[in-house]
Amino acid sequence: METFEDLYRIEDEYWWAKAHQKVIISLLESTVNLSSFKRILDIGCGGGGLLSRLKSYGQGYGIDLNTEAIKYCKKRQLSNIICGQANSLPIKHESFDVICAVELMEHVEDEQVLLGEFSRIMKKGAVLLITAPAFNFLFSKHDEWVGHKRRYTVAGFKTILSSAGFKIIQASYFHMLLFPVLFVMSKWGRFASAAQKKQTVVELPLFLNQLLTLLLCAEIPILKQKISLPFGSSVIVLAQKIR
Repeated sequence: METFEDLYRIEDEYWWAKAHQKVIISLLESTVNLSSFKRILDIGCGGGGLLSRLKSYGQGYGIDLNTEAIKYCKKRQLSNIICGQANSLPIKHESFDVICAVELMEHVEDEQVLLGEFSRIMKKGAVLLITAPAFNFLFSKHDEWVGHKRRYTVAGFKTILSSAGFKIIQASYFHMLLFPVLFVMSKWGRFASAAQKKQTVVELPLFLNQLLTLLLCAEIPILKQKISLPFGSSVIVLAQKIR
């Protein structure tokens, strides 16, 4: 399994991470007026790749449970980094205008507790962005190795967010290109070695890395038009706190 050093080293240029971040930034820019949101929090910030981009829109903060992640955030010259648990945030009530929870919710046991914490630290009218892996039928041994409890659907996210007091702004699948790949992998995974199941990152030749980045980013103009894609390997949701 990859170390934080491995992930930090490739976080800015690896095709999946780069495309994921471009989708997130593009949807935030096209959906909300980021200039009016001063305080932005990345929960589960990892090595700080996304946070280093978000901080240009406001005062950026990050939180992660892993002390190694904190170390690599500081290596990026990121300040305002907190070590703590997402389901018990060491943050005052109504502190943030934007919260990002990228590939986080699938790791927690109790989603409602987590969403309650998000709501508690968000100002009224604040925006929440979530991404998570899609479709439980794609759940594989790899998901188990990386600590996933579940995968999601757009409809499922709409239900749990609405019940937690959020208004859905936009919800869609994305990374359509990866859907058939993951479907095959979920079936093939039973025959894969333990090392293959644990492997998240496969380094590719530069040209192939760039091509995959371009292909995944081709969805961005569609998503910016608020068109929901019918399937994909991931779900992205933008929601607003209304109570």
